[in-house]
Amino acid sequence: MAAESQSLMNKLEQAVLKKVDLADKSPSRYFVRAMLATAFLTLATNMAFMVGEKVNHVDPTHSLGKLMYALFFGWALVMILFMNSELFTSNAMYFSAKLTRKVVKPSKAAKVLVLCYIGNFVGAIAMSALIVYSGTWGESIGEFATSAVAAKLAKPPMDIFLQGIIANFVVNTAVIVSLNLKDDMAKVTSLVFIVFIFALFGSEHVIANFSAFSTVFFANNFAGFDLMALLSNFLFATLGNIVGGGLLIGVVYVWLNKGDFKYKD
Repeated sequence: MAAESQSLMNKLEQAVLKKVDLADKSPSRYFVRAMLATAFLTLATNMAFMVGEKVNHVDPTHSLGKLMYALFFGWALVMILFMNSELFTSNAMYFSAKLTRKVVKPSKAAKVLVLCYIGNFVGAIAMSALIVYSGTWGESIGEFATSAVAAKLAKPPMDIFLQGIIANFVVNTAVIVSLNLKDDMAKVTSLVFIVFIFALFGSEHVIANFSAFSTVFFANNFAGFDLMALLSNFLFATLGNIVGGGLLIGVVYVWLNKGDFKYKD
């Protein structure tokens, strides 16, 4: 068990050192990897929106669209992890863990996280614009996506913050589970069905919101967005995501594995 635990800690450490090295030597390449993460995320978000819209249209009585949306949304994390791209919310876990173990300096961690956050934002905007302006949605994006985004923007800050904790707690649970699995099919299955939890809950994941908000923003010709509500969502979702992934997964699991104990991960 001790060897397995050390193996997990080593995986986290090596991942962080690799990220820092790339951000130091080639910020542009790191930035593109961050953009790619939300390119994949935006593709999966739009696919899930379309599935939800079509299911609700076929069977409006039972409102099964949200269930199907959650099921298909999980493929976003599959693409992100298997394509070696950079997601801010999983990096919150990686760097919190390694800051706790003093593997990386705070200034280095901050540089990577800021670069990743901005790259995620730019990637979401770029892919959303490409999807919408390519005519993929046709004449209308539909009620499913627009109502989902409107509901997010109507939430009070405390709800956004607490749901942000839940969202990234779930996402980084999926990341840790995938790190402990060797079989690719097992990884895919676990990622899809664990992410299903937060997607079904409708919890607030700031990077996923970059994709959803950008898509609806472009599809509705820049109308219907309250700037303060948008900034509030981004701010409190970000803070909640840092707590959920960084503190409750990253820091907690480092603490659980410190000390001379046989019971380790």
